[in-house]
Amino acid sequence: MATKIAVKAAKNICILAIKQGISLDDYKQIIARFEGAEFTLIAPNFDFANLPENDRPELWTDGARSGFLKVLTISRRMSWSSFDLVINWEQGGIENALCFMLLPKPRIITKQVILYEIGV
Repeated sequence: MATKIAVKAAKNICILAIKQGISLDDYKQIIARFEGAEFTLIAPNFDFANLPENDRPELWTDGARSGFLKVLTISRRMSWSSFDLVINWEQGGIENALCFMLLPKPRIITKQVILYEIGV
């Protein structure tokens, strides 16, 4: 029970979806769960169509870097942002490395956990 309360109280949230991104419907369900939170989306692209201005996330594209330099750059930006919660959407190699390298450590949950809590 305490975990659900701590997750719901998060106000600075990062959605980590570097490879495929996240669908607009999934994003809308997540923002409905966390009222008043600010979102940062790390994804190659995101369709902002049909999304009100105040619900739009800050979008970080992964840029032209590749390999370890890409992981280091993104993890440094994520650490500086001091996220309360990171939703590891794709759970691949680079996403797991980014979550491992974050300091200070935010609460990290997976796509399955967040969708289960939402009730999808």
